[in-house]
Amino acid sequence: MNINELSECYLSYIKRQHSLGTFRFYQNHLGHFNKWCSVRNISEVEDLKYYVFDDYISDMKNSCANITINKRIGILKRLFKYCQIELPYLQKIEKLKERIHTYDMIEENDLRRIRTYVKKIPDEKGNNLFYKVLVLLLMDTGARISEILAIKINNVNLEQQEILLTETKTKEDRIVFLQESSIKFISRLMSLDRNHEYLLHNVLQNRPANYFDVDNYMRKLKEHFKMRKLHAHMFRHSLATLWLQEGADILSVMNVMGHKNMETTQRYQHVRKNHVKKMYKKYIID
Repeated sequence: MNINELSECYLSYIKRQHSLGTFRFYQNHLGHFNKWCSVRNISEVEDLKYYVFDDYISDMKNSCANITINKRIGILKRLFKYCQIELPYLQKIEKLKERIHTYDMIEENDLRRIRTYVKKIPDEKGNNLFYKVLVLLLMDTGARISEILAIKINNVNLEQQEILLTETKTKEDRIVFLQESSIKFISRLMSLDRNHEYLLHNVLQNRPANYFDVDNYMRKLKEHFKMRKLHAHMFRHSLATLWLQEGADILSVMNVMGHKNMETTQRYQHVRKNHVKKMYKKYIID
């Protein structure tokens, strides 16, 4: 059986069952393995002897972190399991030790500055109202950007200050919450005269918002506040960490963030260096 054909079959399943982001993730990592095999004239499943996977891991160590290697081997395990092909050696490969991951964070004072800034930009100018609501949703809900772009107007309940997310990474509906101060801006955006179902809408181009719109505005905010890095997912990381840091129980955070297991949420329990330094200065005897 041809490895590339098996990969295409599995990717078709991933595309059908999972989000576009997940599909691209699998496509990228499977593509890496297929390309590696092609260079070495490995094309059939019968060519995948035990040492092939050892060689693949060994080569990746020259350019990849252990977390990336573990992801790629995990995908290969799921690929062959899905295709009902028994490769006992592959399935027994243990994960490499991973370095504790530190998420890209937005400092609390920067979060406050960003929120104050976007709330003050004039609604009537260009796409300002759309961008304003975008940032407020990122800060209020902790949702993934794919989930936010998929919010439908009918699923926004301003009276209860809730939004029902129906297109999620886990394929399970969940409710996220809104700050009271955000309601008036969301209400204004919803009241615009337009004929479409999604909340976030590029007013100037009269179409649903997309990833390019989000990246473009994140870049503008980064330049305005002279930040080293800023992307939409950083709001999610920051919100989860701040909730836990301020004493929120892990189950509540897990539910709001839409994690399928507690282990994912626990990764946010790492304490940031600045918070440690703050606690050190507060309690150290001078």
